[in-house]
Amino acid sequence: MKQIHNWTHVHKAFKKAIQLLDSWMMTHHDQDCYPPTIINITDGEFNGCPAEEVQQLANELKAMHTNDGNVLLWNIHVTAGHTDSVILPVSLSELHDNTYSKTLYSLSSLLPLRYNDMISKVRNDDSSVRHTAMSVNADMSTLIQLMDIGTPTNISLNK
Repeated sequence: MKQIHNWTHVHKAFKKAIQLLDSWMMTHHDQDCYPPTIINITDGEFNGCPAEEVQQLANELKAMHTNDGNVLLWNIHVTAGHTDSVILPVSLSELHDNTYSKTLYSLSSLLPLRYNDMISKVRNDDSSVRHTAMSVNADMSTLIQLMDIGTPTNISLNK
């Protein structure tokens, strides 16, 4: 019987994203343009390198910026056998005891406050705090709404 190995090498994906963004940033870093949004859709069970290395790579991605802000790193966590959905959490406590989600939370960007009007429509709350760019087991309709928040084309610093 053939053994199947399920490898999720998120560190390789993040390294590739850094490589691509390094090139893009050479032309756009000092411009007034919306920074790139990276969307990582995962089961959260990454392996192949230490979690500290993945955190460092995520931090490198999130530190890249244009004049309009930092790169946004979103983590969309899809778990098997769980139906609890968490959308744009404000704190780790919203993730209950899900270790993988908590790790993805630490990798994700904090969203700028200018998105709070759009976020309040998705979360049905009036929070004035910063939300984390992640979700756990969101339905397709909600994921589309999240993409609208995470990839705007008409936001500027003046709004």
